[in-house]
Amino acid sequence: MIPLIIGGVTLAVVGYAIKEICDEEGCPWDDNTSTSATTEARSDTATVKSSKKSKEFHKLKKNIYKISMQEYQDFLEKYKIKNNDIATDTKLEKQKFSDEQITDEIESYTNQISSTLEILSHNLSLGIRMVQNEKTLEDDVIEKLNSYANSIYNLSHVKLIDRWHSVNQVEILSVLVNAMGQAAQKETLHVDLDAA
Repeated sequence: MIPLIIGGVTLAVVGYAIKEICDEEGCPWDDNTSTSATTEARSDTATVKSSKKSKEFHKLKKNIYKISMQEYQDFLEKYKIKNNDIATDTKLEKQKFSDEQITDEIESYTNQISSTLEILSHNLSLGIRMVQNEKTLEDDVIEKLNSYANSIYNLSHVKLIDRWHSVNQVEILSVLVNAMGQAAQKETLHVDLDAA
């Protein structure tokens, strides 16, 4: 019991001494804390305001990716096919970058990726619908659908800005060139109206 009393008295004396110093000279941690808190609040607000374009780009990619991968996964399960190149249940990692980092070059890449993803998604969806009633599939059809899905996966996961905050140009161009080869034209469904 005596150690508790001595500890309590010591704590009270130290607290009183600190209070006196803070009253006379001000507490040294007050300036840093308020400045740091204000700076952090400002930078958080700036980040929220300035990352609008990266959020829009991520949302577009995520919507296309989610729908395409689900449709593709259903197709793989229906025909008991495996694609070891991609994992259809992989979540899309969010990459934040500020609007100030978006140069004309990066904006051009985001536009190309977005439009290519839309075409590939259309092609994949239409290709799957065209074979949905088939009992067996030709190898070239499977290969074509796999290549659409692989391109969607790769485009969705490409990082625009690397960890050093510079444009990841080589990877972007490599993935874009491969994907654009698959998206050269939209698949179309041909219907013979004379047969009716």
